[in-house]
Amino acid sequence: MHAFLRFLEWLLRKLALRIQYYIVIINYHKRIVRLRIKNKDRFKAGHDKQMLKQFVRKWSVFNHPFSTGPFKIYSVISGKSSADYVPDNIFYWIIEPTLNRIKTNFAWSDKNFYEKFYTPELFPRGILRCVSNSFYDREYRLINPLDRDTLDTLLTEFSRVILKPAQDTSGGKNIECFERVNGTFLNGSGQKLTIEYLHKLRSSDFIIQEAIVSHPFYSRFNPSSLNTIRLITYRSVRTGNIEVLRGIIRFGTPGCLTDNIHTGGAAVGITESGDLSSFGIDANAKIIYHVPHDPSVRFSEIGKALNFDRMADAARKVASQILNFRLISFDVCTDVTGAPRIIEINIGNQETAFIQAIDGPFFGEFTDEVLEYCLANKKIRNHILL
Repeated sequence: MHAFLRFLEWLLRKLALRIQYYIVIINYHKRIVRLRIKNKDRFKAGHDKQMLKQFVRKWSVFNHPFSTGPFKIYSVISGKSSADYVPDNIFYWIIEPTLNRIKTNFAWSDKNFYEKFYTPELFPRGILRCVSNSFYDREYRLINPLDRDTLDTLLTEFSRVILKPAQDTSGGKNIECFERVNGTFLNGSGQKLTIEYLHKLRSSDFIIQEAIVSHPFYSRFNPSSLNTIRLITYRSVRTGNIEVLRGIIRFGTPGCLTDNIHTGGAAVGITESGDLSSFGIDANAKIIYHVPHDPSVRFSEIGKALNFDRMADAARKVASQILNFRLISFDVCTDVTGAPRIIEINIGNQETAFIQAIDGPFFGEFTDEVLEYCLANKKIRNHILL
């Protein structure tokens, strides 16, 4: 009986993993379809059929079904024809769980511990932390009980603060900005930052951080959001060196707090040298050549992203401190003083669709070594319910 129950548990887990996987793939396929529909004029010229054959031959080695649709869409939109575009379903089911120890994802990406695990000055300052139903200050000292005077003392030097979940803020969900108005912190809907309000939230871990003020170079893309650069680092399976694979700048729409493309924002590619691409993609998957709400900000005229090298160095530094993840996506900004600040670390279900459409093959020159490594290391692949 015990053996049967163990088998049943294993079977149900396998089914649940497959369901989760297909949900992820369906969401990304929806984005690919939108890219095709919104940019149909670009497809009139067709795609490189010989390169498509190479693409199919290259990724068939995994004996895992994949679509040729992404190759056609990514190569046409980016203008880069290559067999190295990674099929999304192979990325999520094979590559990511082979390169990364997904089972430890939640610990390493918990925002409450950024300043404890990594270089603290690279992150927004924590003000109040809620961990496992208990409150802690910036230095991780227990606050028991949390009263009005203690909260006021913690907030003394701040005029704006950000409250966000410690885990899973994808799409910018549940992120709130509180601003001091006549001595009281209020969010956009008029909710006061009170002891009672914090106690209502304490069933889920969260953090209150300082609100980073964006550098004018980046705030011109959209002044209401903290516009970040998504930098993807890769720890080479051959050399162990940490490489910055891709960079895209993301910005929100006027009045929006977050810069996420899935909440109405847009994204523009950044070359290896740090220069902005001439085009980007908006929330509707349409190609754009300037900031949608300000035609005077044309991407081709901007040049190099300010302090791109410093942001890349910050991402590499933190990536070097996370030894069990070879592939990490960082959301990095430059604050008003010009210093790089890491807003979020993304380790699981990392974005591939828009990045490949904007900037070409995900792994670039490292594609072959990643492919070979994943083929040779099937046994270390670890999926987990997220």
